Amino acid sequence: MFRKSNLVFALAFLTATATAQDSESITSIFSNQGLTLDVVSASQDQSTFAGISKETSSLIVAQKKIGNYKLPEKIDSSLTEGAFRPEGFSENEYLFFSVYDASSLLIQNKSFFLNTTYTRRIKKNSYLNNFPWAYSTYGYYVSQNPLLLGVKNNQPSSATSIRKARIVETRIFRTINLFAETNSMLVFLDDISSFIRLNLDGTIAYENEIQLKEPLFWSNKGRGVVKDEVTNEYYIYTETNFSYNWYSLNSETGATKFITKMNDVWNNPNFRIEDGQLYYQKNKGGKLENYSLELNK
Repeated sequence: MFRKSNLVFALAFLTATATAQDSESITSIFSNQGLTLDVVSASQDQSTFAGISKETSSLIVAQKKIGNYKLPEKIDSSLTEGAFRPEGFSENEYLFFSVYDASSLLIQNKSFFLNTTYTRRIKKNSYLNNFPWAYSTYGYYVSQNPLLLGVKNNQPSSATSIRKARIVETRIFRTINLFAETNSMLVFLDDISSFIRLNLDGTIAYENEIQLKEPLFWSNKGRGVVKDEVTNEYYIYTETNFSYNWYSLNSETGATKFITKMNDVWNNPNFRIEDGQLYYQKNKGGKLENYSLELNK
């Protein structure tokens, strides 16, 4: 049931703001380390951090540890793994970090990279070992003369010049969505067609495709994934020409269950979910208005 609730949204926003401020204890550490990170995520208990840098195609994973070793206050970005004790940590706490090649995650996605070697561990690479951001290269054939002039008996006449098709390569830059959990993380590619459960040591626990079987829709302009930060549950939505369709996602099997359909689409809905409640915004006459929707599973 749809309902407009500015009060509920405001209270939820204040709660989210307070939670975000609390969560800065680990995310702000890396923002002050001189690293350029485009996507960041922290586990609910603030023990695990994950961040991706498009500048260096690096995936940085860090976890709080107990130990009173003598350690530097800053991360050493020339290492593929190491430890440091940032300012504000007690003498018995430190962060252990590992750095991986984020482009390895794309290779793991078998639905896009067929005929490639499928490994169970992504490779490490230091942050300073700069290389281009991960992309995929597609090869396809283009006919230089698609119109067969002077065709006779399904064969071009001798006067018709038909060039052989050529291979054209195009690079499509990819994005990665990640969600850190206490001992692992979920990684989604930009099309949200599959996900990878990645352990903190770089090993892949499993990979599953996301299949949306109902309701039947004829257009799919894109997909999105939203995590409920209170319940740690994941939701998938599809944007069609006329609606947003919402599904709950089983983060172990990839199975989905249809929940509801919002019979409208608009720009910048700013979806957010907390404790099963979907919050979003709409522009009404140049003014943003707040709405909420209960996601009954």
